[in-house]
Amino acid sequence: MEIKTKSNGTAKRANGAVKKEVQNKLTNEAIGKIVVSEKKVTVERPVINLDDRIQKFEKCRGLATHREGLTETLKEQTKLITTQMVRVRST
Repeated sequence: MEIKTKSNGTAKRANGAVKKEVQNKLTNEAIGKIVVSEKKVTVERPVINLDDRIQKFEKCRGLATHREGLTETLKEQTKLITTQMVRVRST
């Protein structure tokens, strides 16, 4: 497609060529001439192994559980340290 620029600086696309091609294609189809049809594109979908997906999910779940446990331990230790610091300051 061409882009024509007017004197005021605005750009306008010229759709004439595209319309002409579409019109010719439709005319040829109506007359009965052989028109090369577009090839259908088939997309190959990757094979998903369900067992692997389940194992990865369980691994992630285990890691999340472990992370929660570590977070709780860290909270408890932080409370213990802050309590000891308060005791040291008060004495």
